[in-house]
Amino acid sequence: MARERRGRSRINVMFGATLEGHGASRFVRLVDLSENGCGLVGDLDGLESEVMFHWRAAAVRSRLVWVDSTRAGVRFEQPVDVGRMVGRVAAVRVPRHSPCRRPGVRSSNPSLAEKRSAEWCAWVLGIGLVSQER
Repeated sequence: MARERRGRSRINVMFGATLEGHGASRFVRLVDLSENGCGLVGDLDGLESEVMFHWRAAAVRSRLVWVDSTRAGVRFEQPVDVGRMVGRVAAVRVPRHSPCRRPGVRSSNPSLAEKRSAEWCAWVLGIGLVSQER
């Protein structure tokens, strides 16, 4: 069995973030987070090992320590306050009584744009789509 090399435990998360480095910028999905790094999923083509990790107002110099296809591990140069980062998510959530609602697909025959949007959302969330083709 492989020995775990992480110094601290990580929490499971599902946040969007951006990695930037050497002229490339990629949107990624965080899947776990600790004060020293994170695991993520996304298109990592064009990124070098040294990157800048951007999430909301936070920007942290980081290094890609491993990459396997679309998954990667990132080590932060300086520890981050995970509680503060995760707490920001709770602070910006829209209250339930808000008149803001997500648009829904109201057709049994969605347009190509609606299909692509649904596929993108499913990819970001890491879930599969149920095909209802007849």
